[in-house]
Amino acid sequence: MPYRVIPTGIPGLDKAIGGGFTRPGLVYVVGHPGTGKTIMCIHYAYNRAIKHGEKTKYLTLSEPKDLLIQRIKLLKFDKLDEFLNEYLSLEEAMPLAEYRVIINVVEHILEDISKGEYDNLIIDSLSSLVRGLSPQEVANILQMIFKEITGKDITTIIVGEIPLFAEIKLPGVEEFMADVVIRLDYIDIHGERLAVRMTPIKMRIGAIDRKYYEVAVDERGFNVVGELPSRAFGTI
Repeated sequence: MPYRVIPTGIPGLDKAIGGGFTRPGLVYVVGHPGTGKTIMCIHYAYNRAIKHGEKTKYLTLSEPKDLLIQRIKLLKFDKLDEFLNEYLSLEEAMPLAEYRVIINVVEHILEDISKGEYDNLIIDSLSSLVRGLSPQEVANILQMIFKEITGKDITTIIVGEIPLFAEIKLPGVEEFMADVVIRLDYIDIHGERLAVRMTPIKMRIGAIDRKYYEVAVDERGFNVVGELPSRAFGTI
């Protein structure tokens, strides 16, 4: 199968990351809480569904499925009901669930993937697994996922969290396996406001400019507003 870049259709994102996401390929989106990681994933899945007829399997590990659906319904997308009913399949496994329960959910999802029923797989978020399971259990789950998606004509997105007030150690293998890495964080703009900054870190094929970008996350979804000069901000 050809290794290629597919457009996300998200305003400003494709230009910033060198054309879009890879297929087959693994995309790693990591960032502070509330910076739009989930909305980016949903916006991508929506665009691929409505414009290209693609189906997405979405595993939520950080919030209940019903709550995620409520959040999605706040978006002002023209064909949102069609997307939810025909193109998006949601599964949940809460981080406090037992390891065997999570394994069963993952096995069910991967069985669907193996049948070729889905074009995209989204796992949100890896950090939730790290909080509730041992390092070996997390490694086992990641190994299962990587083994199944290898050789499949599918785009997989893994979400990771960067805590604001604590430290969490992610497995690390996801950064090296990923074809695309995008970081989202909060920055202070001249002491006047907080903004969400996007930094394209890695693109295995194509070219990225490694500039900083400001993004807006609202009812219109995830939008890259424009470049951020480095002198315009400080960290928080």
